[in-house]
Amino acid sequence: MSKNEDKHIEELVDHFMKDRVLDTPSFDFTSKVMSQVLTTKTSSITKYEPLISKKILITIFSLLLALIISSFFYDTTGSSRWAPHIDFIPFNNITASYEFSAVTTYSFVLTAIMIFIQIPILKNYYDSKFDV
Repeated sequence: MSKNEDKHIEELVDHFMKDRVLDTPSFDFTSKVMSQVLTTKTSSITKYEPLISKKILITIFSLLLALIISSFFYDTTGSSRWAPHIDFIPFNNITASYEFSAVTTYSFVLTAIMIFIQIPILKNYYDSKFDV
């Protein structure tokens, strides 16, 4: 397009627009829009639900703790001091082949303690940061 054609198009548009009045919104347009925005239903935020419930976690930890504590009540022959008629030889054979050094034991215990300390701290941090 040439400059001459652009000028004619501009004059044509000006000719059609000279009698037009710009539409203006009503006086309370903003308040009406805002009232509709406030009344619209807000989307519900997806609530965090853990994959494993607290009841199941407590049950698992309780069973694990019971297993650890009960292991102190069995002697090396595999029989219980409380129930000598129950034979625990297969369980004893499995655990007898493992020997951990003191450094390994201390590292496992220290790691477990640190994890149990850090989980509540991080949970509180992220709950307060993201307002869950």
